[in-house]
Amino acid sequence: MKNPFFTIDDYIMQSVNTINQYWNWTTGRTKTELADLCFLTYGIEGAYMMTLGPDFKPDLGGTLLALIPLFSAGVFCKGNHLLHQLEERRKENTLNLKAEIIKRRNKMLAYTLGIPGALAQIVIHTQPALPQDTWSTLRGDHAILSAASFTLGFLVSTADNLPPRKNCLIRGIEHIANYYQTSHATT
Repeated sequence: MKNPFFTIDDYIMQSVNTINQYWNWTTGRTKTELADLCFLTYGIEGAYMMTLGPDFKPDLGGTLLALIPLFSAGVFCKGNHLLHQLEERRKENTLNLKAEIIKRRNKMLAYTLGIPGALAQIVIHTQPALPQDTWSTLRGDHAILSAASFTLGFLVSTADNLPPRKNCLIRGIEHIANYYQTSHATT
């Protein structure tokens, strides 16, 4: 019998690989760019959540705390680019296992920090005993989005590496132009 954690992990990674494939097919971009977008969303949402005071005005302490998600988002993006370089080098040399070690670390970070953080924010956000004023609701929404972006960024960085390609609009225009040329060439 297979460990239930591995079964859940397989389903999650299958979903992340599907997201990665759709991203690559639609935009033509790679998983590195998608993970960077997730990390930047985490940094911006986390910084905004930290600076938001109870009166919807930034306070000094929150502004200083906002540097934490912004700095960590930069570090995560830099690590993501390092992973991309290692994966590119691994195509030439199959003995390099550093990329796989980094992928395992990223998956561990997503499962140990991101998913529990997002679930905790959802539970806190929906508790009727806690105040459900506009400030708490807005701050909770930003916390959930920040934690989900953090998790998705790390999971996407462990997905299958797909090559960059033309986006779907350019491919569609080329297909229409090719069809138009072949239909007029035969007449």
